[in-house]
Parts: sequence; structure tokens; C-alpha cells
Amino acid sequence: LIHISDLSWQRVRTPEEVVNVGDEVEVMVIKVDAKAKKIGLSLKQVQHDPWFTAVEEFSEGMNIKGKVTKTSKIGAFVELRPGVEGLVHISELAERRVASAEEVVSAGQQVTVKILNIDKQAKRIALSIIKAQEDAERAEYQSYLAGETNLGVTIGDKLGHLFKRED
Repeated sequence: LIHISDLSWQRVRTPEEVVNVGDEVEVMVIKVDAKAKKIGLSLKQVQHDPWFTAVEEFSEGMNIKGKVTKTSKIGAFVELRPGVEGLVHISELAERRVASAEEVVSAGQQVTVKILNIDKQAKRIALSIIKAQEDAERAEYQSYLAGETNLGVTIGDKLGHLFKRED
């Protein structure tokens, strides 16, 4: 038997998403229970773990788009690449106090997140929606300031005559 969690590195709802009756697959034996006469198999163990490949292209402080895959009491899980998810802790979902992740995001929603921390050993990525929004606002403000000098007209040009002193 291949348990559903051992079919793929990605989330699988039904086995039919990965295999069909009659398919020949290469598997790894991960458990033998001689007493119960059962053998536990894994399809994903014979495939390369996408986490290690994808995590090499990520760095802390990077902003990236992802899809919310699941919400929970502790926050929202965001898929950054197929088979690679990170967690946006509930405190990093919005600047206001949030009782549940569903107040801010929902499964299937596309979001931009900032990578706060990558723990390669534990295979965990900490993410923030708040910090990604702050970065976007900062970039927008900087582009506004950069373009401001090209306006050609100042408040003084338009209203300066109201403040001129007559000597």
C-alpha cells in the first residue's frame, strides 16, 4: 500500500491525481509489517525532493508570489513552487489583529509574500504578507519621489503670488 502522503511531494487529495489503476510505478519499500502481512511503499521517495531544488533559488528578504493552499489556526500555508510551501504566521497576515486566517486570505488566493526565514534542516519557510505589502508601498513611494522632479510645476509657481510682500 502507498499511503496518500507518500504518492507525491505535493498535496494530493485523491490517488487518481497521481496514479491510475494499471499504471506501473517504481516505488521504495519503507515499511514491512510481517505480522500483519503488509508492506508500506512510497512513490515520492524515488523522486527528487523539489524542496531542495526550489529552496536554492530563494533567499531571505525576497518577495515572491504564491498561492494559499490551506488555512489553519496558526496562519496560512502558501505554495511558492510545486511541492514547496511556507507558512505565513497569523501575526504576519495583516497589520490589524486577526482571529483566524480566513479573515484575510482564502485557499486558492494568489498573494505576494516576503521570505523571513528559511530553515533547510527542518524544511520550513517563514513568510510575511505584511512585510511584502510594506516593501511594495515603499517601492511605489520611491518611484513617486523619483518622478516628482519631472513635474515642472511647483506650488510656489501656482500660488506664490499670494504670498509676495510689497515693499
